[in-house]
Amino acid sequence: MPTFSEADLRALLAQPDARTFTGLRDLTFMLLLLDTGIRLSEATGLQLDDVDFTGLTLKVMGKGSKERLVGFSSAFAARLQTYLARRSSALRSVGLAACPWLFVNYYGGKVGSRVLQERLRLYGERAGLAHVRVSPHVFRYTHAVHFVRHGGSPFHLQKALGHSDLSMTRRYCELADTDFLSAQRELSPVAMLNLDPRRHPRLRECGVTSADPAPAEPPTSRAARRAASRPSHPAAPARSSDGSSRGRSGRGRA
Repeated sequence: MPTFSEADLRALLAQPDARTFTGLRDLTFMLLLLDTGIRLSEATGLQLDDVDFTGLTLKVMGKGSKERLVGFSSAFAARLQTYLARRSSALRSVGLAACPWLFVNYYGGKVGSRVLQERLRLYGERAGLAHVRVSPHVFRYTHAVHFVRHGGSPFHLQKALGHSDLSMTRRYCELADTDFLSAQRELSPVAMLNLDPRRHPRLRECGVTSADPAPAEPPTSRAARRAASRPSHPAAPARSSDGSSRGRSGRGRA
């Protein structure tokens, strides 16, 4: 499954109109998914009491009614506090003094999962992200891959995402490995130098031009090479008529 690139995220997060309550809510929701990697059902099930700004943790109810703590960043904490202040004003405007749910709808009730999924899809269309599906699960994938790529432990990721074993976590690690190879090519020191062949001295400046003919090979060079490659043997001694060997002086050996 493709993940969001940095350019994708910037384009996507620019779509909600944060001047309105629903726009700010949707932006905060996307940042929550990206910051923590929790599931859609876990995000919509959050209540105000589940947020701990002191410890920067969320109390999340996962699959099988298993509760776990998930950390969030201080950068997201500032965004969340801005949303909560606007949320209180929105609730008062509809005559509600309080509401337990973190993400609320127009009427002060719990916002539906399908509503948020549809709004994410529309934001993706506006951002022109036709190459990747804009859904809560892709935010989860993106969080996991980013975590592993930047040195996060698969065991910590397993606990944060609420996986019962490492089988699903391995899939995120494999995806991170694939992205790592792509990033390695893009962030190569040679690639970043942006070397331009036109900026380097031409061969002509070294005394050789592309028009210069190659030096001719001496006519005897091939024959010389063949002769040099043959093993050398001492000359065979001449033989007399009686079959005995003679030296250079012509005298036979006893």
